[in-house]
Amino acid sequence: MQLRQQIMLLLGIPLICQSASIAILIFSSAKVDSLANSELRAKRAIALSLQIRSLLEQSVLIIAGSSLTGLQIRSTENQEDLIKQHFADLESLSKNSPREQNSIHELKKDAFSFLDTWKSLTLSHQPSQLDRVFFGDLSSSSSKTLPLLHGFKKINDGTEEILRVYTPIAEEFHPKAVQARERLRLAALLAIVFNILLLIPFALLLNKSTLLRLQLLINNMKTFADGGKVFASVGGKDELQALDHSFREMFKQLEKLEELKKAMRAMVSHDLRSPLTSMSLRIELMLDSEEPLGAETEKDLKQLNSESQRLRRLANTLLDIEKMEDGSMTLDLRPARCKDLVEIAVESVLAQCKRKSISVIREIDESMQFLCDKDRAIQVLVNLLSNAVKYSPKNSEIIVRVLESGKNWRCEVLDQGPGVPAEQEKLLFSKFTQLEQAVDTKKQGSGLGLYICKMLIGVQKGKIGFESKESGGSCFWFELEKALEQGESNA
Repeated sequence: MQLRQQIMLLLGIPLICQSASIAILIFSSAKVDSLANSELRAKRAIALSLQIRSLLEQSVLIIAGSSLTGLQIRSTENQEDLIKQHFADLESLSKNSPREQNSIHELKKDAFSFLDTWKSLTLSHQPSQLDRVFFGDLSSSSSKTLPLLHGFKKINDGTEEILRVYTPIAEEFHPKAVQARERLRLAALLAIVFNILLLIPFALLLNKSTLLRLQLLINNMKTFADGGKVFASVGGKDELQALDHSFREMFKQLEKLEELKKAMRAMVSHDLRSPLTSMSLRIELMLDSEEPLGAETEKDLKQLNSESQRLRRLANTLLDIEKMEDGSMTLDLRPARCKDLVEIAVESVLAQCKRKSISVIREIDESMQFLCDKDRAIQVLVNLLSNAVKYSPKNSEIIVRVLESGKNWRCEVLDQGPGVPAEQEKLLFSKFTQLEQAVDTKKQGSGLGLYICKMLIGVQKGKIGFESKESGGSCFWFELEKALEQGESNA
């Protein structure tokens, strides 16, 4: 399965479950809202029917021998409009239920029949607003009161029927609402649990099939960076396998390039060094010849000799790099006085210093000794001093000093040059790297000097670095192990 398909599956299934859970929650919420609306409708219908019965009940007071004024009689008659409005509201609440419509229709018919009976009883009595009419005599007249009582009984029965219709609706809301809310909680809980149960195996599957293989690929790259050549197979048929294949192809190409580089280096260091040596010897013989040479000829021969010597040094440098990178360089580690090494190195660059009127100041104690390969340590010092001269202005000073640094001696070469730009600091000890602001632009090197210094110090278990300010001045340093004194060695 492709990596993108695994990710889509890992994200898609929980998303589908979430969508289903949301649908269930929406449905349950709508159900709760519907139950709530039904409860409100039922309670409203019950309240309206009770209000209608209450309004009509006032008329039955005459049955008990009560007396009413003409104003109260007309007030009761005027309540007919309010009763009609109540019935209109009841009918609007019962549009979706035939049973509710029938019960309301029957109550409405009985109510208006009762009102007609009430009007026939009070039609012959029209007292003033404050005068009273006594209906006690009417209570004994069954022909007039019985229809009124019979009509109110029907109203009471109709109201009871409406209560029987709507009361269960109002009463069942609470348990159904509780059930609906329980379903809501259950649906939410099940959605969470189901998503977790789905995510765990898929996450474990992705971790096993993808993340572990990705870590294996990272380990292969670290092995490659450390110079290793054996890489574990990532396997699979997805993007990681394609990336692993591309990485291995890249490594094969780099191996081919490395072989070509070694062959070229061997050719330069071995095949060119012999003819250069022969050419240098012939030039020196010509210069030492007793036969007189013209001024121009002698000048050209000296320049040729200088260039051939430079090419020999470059060939030797490439050979040294090859030996150090292959681990085949042999070292002769012996105690060597720091001051002697510095004097030899200063002597090598003395001509360069004189051309620019640069003085070299030594700050070295006689007792300080490196445990080092003498020739390689001198090679590093000469390189650092040559760079200091190249980047220093005329009539300046270079300081060479040796300081104590724990178990090592630290040799520092300080100049008054322009400093190292921040953007070039990380590349300074890389192959074929040169600073761009050299004062002596005519002396261009190969860009291998600091790289081979780093390698030479590294094979002697030392350290090398620099400190610089863009405002001016640099301090290149290296540390090598202290040589034990004779007494310490014997001990």
